[in-house]
Amino acid sequence: MAFGRQRLSVSKNVNDVFFSAATRRRGASSQRRRLLKKKKSFVSSSLYRAVNKSRCDDDDDDDDDFSSRGDSNGSSKVVAAYRALPLDRHRRWSDPSSTKLSSSHSIEGRYVSSETAKKRVERAVVGASRSCASLEDYARRIVYETKCIESKIALTHEAFSRCLRGDIDVETTTTTKEKEEEGKEQQQLPSRPARPDRPNLVDPRAVPSPKKTPLSSHSAHVMHTVAHIELNAIDLAWDTVARFRGLPKAFYLDFARVADDESRHLSWCLQRLEELGHEYGDMDAHDMLWLGCFESRGDKLDRMCVVPMAQEARGLDAGPRLREKLVGRGDNRSAAIVERITKEELNHVAVGVHWFREMCAREENIERGNEEELGKRFLSAVERCAPDVLRGPFAHEEREKAGMAREWYDLSFNRELHSRLEMMVKMEEANSSE
Repeated sequence: MAFGRQRLSVSKNVNDVFFSAATRRRGASSQRRRLLKKKKSFVSSSLYRAVNKSRCDDDDDDDDDFSSRGDSNGSSKVVAAYRALPLDRHRRWSDPSSTKLSSSHSIEGRYVSSETAKKRVERAVVGASRSCASLEDYARRIVYETKCIESKIALTHEAFSRCLRGDIDVETTTTTKEKEEEGKEQQQLPSRPARPDRPNLVDPRAVPSPKKTPLSSHSAHVMHTVAHIELNAIDLAWDTVARFRGLPKAFYLDFARVADDESRHLSWCLQRLEELGHEYGDMDAHDMLWLGCFESRGDKLDRMCVVPMAQEARGLDAGPRLREKLVGRGDNRSAAIVERITKEELNHVAVGVHWFREMCAREENIERGNEEELGKRFLSAVERCAPDVLRGPFAHEEREKAGMAREWYDLSFNRELHSRLEMMVKMEEANSSE
């Protein structure tokens, strides 16, 4: 989810900043080898069969389903690789060197802050298992009925795991009449998610800056900020599952998996906050992320643009800078958490881009590959629902990997001029090497 502070005004003078990805390129080969090894071991697993069975069933059930054809910018390839990854159970951030956490404060490898919280989480999981018959049921319960953030985390993992095992379906089985009534209820979902009493939500301008943080360290300030973002990300992903009906099963599975990722991210942040002597709620926060979700509640295309393609994409932009600042202050442990979260955000952005392109082609008759019209649709949604999120500097290379054309979000970009400049740079490099 998006890192960095929100602004109240739209920046129209976007700088033409070329994002350096040299740090990520180092070690890319070894990372690819690890991923290939994981994928090979995953092919024969029951989880892999369950995921693919669900998608095959979905294709058979609906002749009017969205096309699974890839797009020219690669989001479909990223999403396909993302779907093929095994379920990540790395829910505690372990470090053999030192940790202040008690090993008793965990449930099946999940971090919990205390024995009291552990009991509360266990009750929430048992209660949901008895009353939730689908991902949709879990989504509603997690977003709108669960205030405890550790219970949100546990229920998210439980919901996604149960769906992949085949214990629950994506949608609740209903009659035609019940579906009509349900459609009316979708528009009447609560305007606010269930949240803990803390932190106090304030105007974005009133959120303390890192220099004026009320917490004990810069690292604690960063981890609290990221924790707040990840909590919002869980609710945003599940609200997408709960609110929009009539889409392919793969859509709901994709966003349930995003929620599962965000839950791991939040667990790591809460764990690190405790190690730094703080807990979530110790600092004021803003509500701009949920506001963007609420403003896009009436249109699934708007939701794709605002949440994964704008808010999540901010994480690609700001994550590396946050990591560098933490490393510069000697906090490699927090920096590693931020780096891991940032890498995983690429998949989440790609999921949004993939479904945005599919919906535009099927529902708005925008020809595949028509980047100009796609860009106009994206900008229209962002300007209406979350204008403050579209500001640089941008991680152009990472956004392109996720399938986002630069013309969509960089208001100062001229592709023809950019191509000429790139050619000039290459010629200069070639001349200098002679």
